[in-house]
Amino acid sequence: WQVLMHSLVAHLAEASPEIALALRSDPSALLNIADRKLQFVMLPPGSYLLKGQYRGQLVGRRGLEWRISCAGAESPLARTPMVTGTVPAWTEFSVAFAVPDADCKAQQVRLALDARSASEQLITGSIWYDQLQIVRAP
Repeated sequence: WQVLMHSLVAHLAEASPEIALALRSDPSALLNIADRKLQFVMLPPGSYLLKGQYRGQLVGRRGLEWRISCAGAESPLARTPMVTGTVPAWTEFSVAFAVPDADCKAQQVRLALDARSASEQLITGSIWYDQLQIVRAP
């Protein structure tokens, strides 16, 4: 994972060997973490599922979502539902998407803050993602 912010603590399989991505901000500070965590992948054209599980506690006007897009494209191929509030138990998520036949040799998998304005770009708390995977859709 590429993390594009120095003031956000990101643990990539360091918090526990079983946890794929853990994000935590200092409880005394609100952070703008919009569009800061991403991974490039190269999937052939076809139908896929991004799936995993999460738990945590996020405080802010908006929450986090995963976005899958063709590298360099403005519009995502898919977005997960927004995660916000307290989720103490591991909760599964998935989203289906299709890689088109043309103009999509590489894709971005991005964890983004679903903010619509500057005032919605502040968030605090922690969230853990586990069992993250992209699989061919049945």
